[in-house]
Amino acid sequence: MKRESHNEVKAKTPLEWERDTWREFRRVLNPKDQTIFDQIWKYSFVHERKGLQWDRINTTDLIWMASLIEQQKQIDQMRLEIERRNEKKRKKLF
Repeated sequence: MKRESHNEVKAKTPLEWERDTWREFRRVLNPKDQTIFDQIWKYSFVHERKGLQWDRINTTDLIWMASLIEQQKQIDQMRLEIERRNEKKRKKLF
């Protein structure tokens, strides 16, 4: 089994290349926005393998779609929590 030497560089994925093109933009964001920006990239990397299996994929489309999927999950989770709280309030009234 061949071991990687410290001099060998791992090949970048298309998503990693795309992220690098956004480095300057990230640099000028305020720290709070940088955190949000970084989270969007995390979403993208979570869905990267699935997206790259699709032969029509555009890397930028993958970034935005992954972000939308993850944001929708969060919205759905918040909606359920609001519904649970409202249900508890209704039960207390009766």
